[in-house]
Amino acid sequence: ADQFANESRSVIERFREAVPNEVAITASGQIWTREDGEHVMNLGADFVVLGASAIANPEWPREVCHGDFSPRRFPMTPAELAARDVSPRFV
Repeated sequence: ADQFANESRSVIERFREAVPNEVAITASGQIWTREDGEHVMNLGADFVVLGASAIANPEWPREVCHGDFSPRRFPMTPAELAARDVSPRFV
């Protein structure tokens, strides 16, 4: 049985508690909006890493600062992916 099954703390909170403050914690996965990034940083992450959201929104770091930013999400057409310079294998 999972020893953490009854705990409501996130993985980030568990890591932040377990490692010294001088060790940076990086969070990734499902970070699409500014609010998503701020949420994981409020949980204790020091950095936010973008994956799919950066592929779909190459200007995410600039655009996220604007209040009207609405991120593009997958699925995307092959032409949209090619316009973002992803490899043909990725497409």
